[in-house]
Amino acid sequence: MYFGAGFSNSEKNFAAAVDAANAASSLLQDKEYSLAVVVTTPDYDYRKVYEAVGSVVGDTPIVLIVNNFAASHSEGSERGVAVGLFSRRVGARVEIAKGFSLGSRRAIQEAVGKLLETSSGREYNYLVFFAPNSIPLAGENTYNALVEFADSFDGIVGGIIGDPQKMEYQTFLYNGKTYTDHAILIKLESDVKFYIDQAHGFHPVRPFKITGIRGDMIISLDDDPAFYTLLDVLSRKGYSEEDLRDPVKAARILNRFQFAVADKNKPGIFRAVLPMNISERGIRLNAFLNEGDSIWLMESSTEEMHEAVDKMMGRAMGRLDKINGALIFESYVRRKVLSVEDYVEEQRRIVDNLKAPYLLVETVEEVVISENLYPGAHMGSIAGIFF
Repeated sequence: MYFGAGFSNSEKNFAAAVDAANAASSLLQDKEYSLAVVVTTPDYDYRKVYEAVGSVVGDTPIVLIVNNFAASHSEGSERGVAVGLFSRRVGARVEIAKGFSLGSRRAIQEAVGKLLETSSGREYNYLVFFAPNSIPLAGENTYNALVEFADSFDGIVGGIIGDPQKMEYQTFLYNGKTYTDHAILIKLESDVKFYIDQAHGFHPVRPFKITGIRGDMIISLDDDPAFYTLLDVLSRKGYSEEDLRDPVKAARILNRFQFAVADKNKPGIFRAVLPMNISERGIRLNAFLNEGDSIWLMESSTEEMHEAVDKMMGRAMGRLDKINGALIFESYVRRKVLSVEDYVEEQRRIVDNLKAPYLLVETVEEVVISENLYPGAHMGSIAGIFF
């Protein structure tokens, strides 16, 4: 096994962290680890969680993320600690992209440059990252910084962490130090190939052509004001103009929809872009698109979300001789639009298909760069790197 994972929602900081770390360790015969990745919810004292995990893994490097949801293959909750452990069979090196909000491109490129300075000599290397939702279009900016290094890795996958409705610093720990305005980049090296894939699960409603756009704001669709064009479609689904003019109601409605942008060079491959808010000024997105782009309005579908997860797992099992584990980045949107029962069902399908441990990190945006996917920042998806 290359990877182990565990979860605990015990009352005490120390007990929760130790229980989760021991659960992850129990799945690995080799008790020497290359990296521990910890996700803790804000209910716990993250420093005590860090120390407690350290009592189990010794001098193994630890990356800790404070997030609103923590999960592994065994369980997930808005209150808990989840731990993922990589065995020594996987090389892991960590760099910090410092000053993310002051200059995300420079910070990321400097950190990646340091990662590329050394190599363990293993045949394959992948880049995994966690970045804070502390700047506008955090996913788009992170992708633009990383795409220049696409040829240096066999695949790149990561997530933007934080509150989707506001930009703020996030708490990350590495080597005992707390970072709030930095991204964490991890180079994973292996003698066997890993696999990166992604699933969505939204079905098409109707196509549009962008006829006016300013920055990240769509001004007009099909030569008509974007607000009223979208309102015309949504009103047929029972949503009123009053709903869309109410920021709270509009946010809940928009979570159920996304725009799909097709990859012109890869038929059947698309990128998911989310409408973040809507007003008479237009529709603000989480990405930059272009005037003249054709986009599809997509609506979430429980059945199709579950089917997309099954297909992703099937592809992963078809590409790898054996799956030892996975690191999964899942959009907060999925937990919002699925009922509790349907979300549990989605996780059950992952567990039943993989039959291997995984650590799940909830994200605002998912960024993927892989030959089989539409490279870019996505929202509403579930993306994973399978070992």
